[in-house]
Amino acid sequence: MFEKCSFRAADQSLTPRFNMSIEEFNGTIRDLTMPGLTKAGVDIRGKVSALAPFEVTGAIMPDAKNPFVDLKLKMKNDDLTPFTPYAEKFAGHPLNKGKLSFDLSYRIENRKLEATNMISLDQFTLGPRNNSTNATKLPVKLGVALLKDRNGRIDLDLPVSGSLDDPKFSIGALVWKAVENILVKVATSPFSLLGAMFGGGEELQYVDFPAGAASLDEAQTNKLNTLAKALFERPALSLEISVSIDPAVDREMVSRQKLQEKMKSLRLPELTSRGKPVPALGEFQLEPKDYERLLRRTYKETFKLDPERALKEAREAVAATNAPATSAMASSGVRPSMEIVKGATQLIRALPSQAPAQAPKPATAAIPGAATAKPRTAGELVLEEMEHRLMATSPATDDDLRELMKQRSASVQKFLIDTGKVTAERIFLVAPKPVDPNVKGLARATFSLG
Repeated sequence: MFEKCSFRAADQSLTPRFNMSIEEFNGTIRDLTMPGLTKAGVDIRGKVSALAPFEVTGAIMPDAKNPFVDLKLKMKNDDLTPFTPYAEKFAGHPLNKGKLSFDLSYRIENRKLEATNMISLDQFTLGPRNNSTNATKLPVKLGVALLKDRNGRIDLDLPVSGSLDDPKFSIGALVWKAVENILVKVATSPFSLLGAMFGGGEELQYVDFPAGAASLDEAQTNKLNTLAKALFERPALSLEISVSIDPAVDREMVSRQKLQEKMKSLRLPELTSRGKPVPALGEFQLEPKDYERLLRRTYKETFKLDPERALKEAREAVAATNAPATSAMASSGVRPSMEIVKGATQLIRALPSQAPAQAPKPATAAIPGAATAKPRTAGELVLEEMEHRLMATSPATDDDLRELMKQRSASVQKFLIDTGKVTAERIFLVAPKPVDPNVKGLARATFSLG
């Protein structure tokens, strides 16, 4: 039994030097024998400071060959600033403020350790990075920001286990390894960790867009809602938004949109001349029959040729020379897509001016039960020919694609802010990268945490 005891510890190997003390503790260790023959009851209680009580309760049997430990350790509201020398050396940051509470349970039996470490850090705040050569390279401050809730608390559950027969056995090393695993997760897959807390997973790191668009479907907005919730609960985190495009698919779709806008601009004067109300261009929906009519008119004015004749001549040239479509059409300037030429047999059959060329026989027999594509009609082939050739006269530029990337960034930013859970000050837009047609990209916004 002991009463009104105190304890002081110092580590002079650190700069600044580490000092801490336990102001007062009392307690008993009953029935302790050496070597351990029976389990001794432990009941120690005290305070590290006036506001930081602690207790150690349980049982021990100090046998060197087969020790037994069943202890619970609890402490509340201990000031962490005395540990700043360790934080500066091993974390690479000074510890500006914070309080520590823990509830630990350690059991050693048959030389096996099973332990739980419930640790709470309140208002844990690190200072700027220093130049300590001993400091971990892991993102400690990002880890703190990701773990700290909106009330400034970090709650950790760190179970550890091990064998006393392991030559590398160390309780401190096991606990640090558990902490290090969290920091590694923060460094390598922070969104996976965030998803584990709030739902979702690694897919929280991005949202995908339809080709040529900056709009988001329900699956993507659901991810953004989860991300907004996570950012609300982790107010120390900031978000960077980087956007990308699929150079081929996005460029084609933007080219198609430009063509559609041009047809709308041709239709509006027609409505005006008839005294009909004219809506804004962005709100105007063009009827399919008007779209095709204006497309045909523009095609004839641009190429001085009917689209049916262009396709017919292309098919005849291919049949006569067995040359690639692009070469066969070069003399007339007509360059329909390969898909158009592949379907030209159906078109020729639909044209009344000549008998159709005989379709080539398939190289192999059809597979029983295999699905076959529905042949396109002559009208569909002609429409596609007109669209592809007119799109080629005014294709989407790199500036158009950069504008699309900016719209995608703005779309994600606006959605997150409109949830009311993330302020604009926490969201940063990364400037779009130059468009490289040789790099396969994705129509995507990708996020990073800071």
